[in-house]
Parts: sequence; structure tokens; C-alpha cells
Amino acid sequence: SETDGGFVFEHLDEGEAEFLYEEIFGQRCYCPLVPLETPDPVIIDVGANIGLFALWALREWPDSTLICFEPMPPILSVLKRNLSSVGALSAPQGSEPRAAIAPVALGDVASTRCTFHYFPWAPGESTRHLQEAAQQRHRLQQSAEVAGLVDPRKVGCSQPYQ
Repeated sequence: SETDGGFVFEHLDEGEAEFLYEEIFGQRCYCPLVPLETPDPVIIDVGANIGLFALWALREWPDSTLICFEPMPPILSVLKRNLSSVGALSAPQGSEPRAAIAPVALGDVASTRCTFHYFPWAPGESTRHLQEAAQQRHRLQQSAEVAGLVDPRKVGCSQPYQ
């Protein structure tokens, strides 16, 4: 995708990517609540998805170092290409790259094998915990209905109504 400002990135689903881009770059929803105390933070991106937060953080803090965790192979491939496109995974001789990617999931229990559910139509919603994800979607649906963002008569519909 290419934004109006000329920012180019790769994605798996255009609608999801547009939403994430607006949330991260447009609305700046990932800004820290308090200013960082250092101009060169180490930023941990767990569930890095296609890397839009990482790309934003690299712009926001030019001297930062990122460590990105992403276990899903199709998403991981796009993450690598997006970070490579800005040179974050390579460095001049004698220096370290600005970003590193660990192709693993993080969790509260050590495991060498687990099952993830990949949703090609919504890669960022891919999960290891289907029931937890369903509960979260239900809570979001209820909140959207209360806020008047969706028609409560159309349960399961996430489209805005006029």
C-alpha cells in the first residue's frame, strides 16, 4: 500500500492495513502516555504483525532499537520485508541493525509446540486462544453498540450505520 504521504508498506489484507495505519500513524494511538526518558529506547513489539508499529517507532525515535516477536509465518514474511525496506534489519559494518525479529510467540507457559489459528482475511486477529478472542470481539461489539458505532439490530455487524 502507499499512503497519501507516500509511505509505502506491504500487507496481507488491505482493509486491515488501512485501519492499522490510521490507528498508528494518523490517530497516534500507540504514543506513550508519558514522554520517554531516553532518545534511544529499546522497544519490544510483541505480536509485531506486519510491522506498522515498528515502522512508526523507528520514525518516532530515530535512535531506538526494536525487538519484534511474530510467530505466524505468512505475517512474519511481510514483517521482514517491511523492516528490510527501511534498512532496519541491516547495518553498516561495525554497527548493529536497528531492529531484530524473533519468529516466536511469547506467553506465560514455556512450550515448544502450540497451535495458532490463522485468519487470512484478518491476519492481525490470528490467535492461539479462539475463545478469548471471541470474548474480546463480543466486548468490543457491545462497546461499539453503546457508543452508537454499529446498529445493535445487526448483531455481528461491524460496519458503521448512518
